Amino acid sequence: MERKLYENIKINKLPNSEVEVSGEIPVNVSDTYKGKAIKKLGEGAAVPGFRKGHIPEPILIKHLGETHVLEEVARLALAANVPVIPLGVM
Repeated sequence: MERKLYENIKINKLPNSEVEVSGEIPVNVSDTYKGKAIKKLGEGAAVPGFRKGHIPEPILIKHLGETHVLEEVARLALAANVPVIPLGVM
């Protein structure tokens, strides 16, 4: 049996060829992607006193903000688990 990672996924077609995807990501799934998000964000972040890619997680979160980290977690989780919608399907 295939495990569903997300519930309540909604896909809305918007003007100008844009698509909006919304849904709920369970905590256990978001926890899986938090480390990947921190690593990816840390590679490009510039924090005085630290080399890129070597910033401790609490300092990076404080520097970027929890919201920024959660947005990256959501992007990574959705990209890995929501299938790409072929053009013209909607």
